[in-house]
Amino acid sequence: MTPPGRCRGEGSAAEHVQGAVLAGSSAVAVIGAVILRLHNATYRRIRQQKTLDADQHCVPDAHEAPQGLNSSPREVLSQATSSE
Repeated sequence: MTPPGRCRGEGSAAEHVQGAVLAGSSAVAVIGAVILRLHNATYRRIRQQKTLDADQHCVPDAHEAPQGLNSSPREVLSQATSSE
């Protein structure tokens, strides 16, 4: 039943605002969920790379020196000063 003084099909400004707020909130929730999924996937991949231990030495590969660079800092320094 329509309240007196209003025509059928006419919405009040409050109803329009309420619909706009609901639509905006829904859109922001969807966009936030997408961004959160992308963020989590990126950081999951980074964590896997940091904790990868391909050679099974119980030390993540990210913390091991690259091949050929297993010298200690003192050895590197002494080689650099002796070659001069």
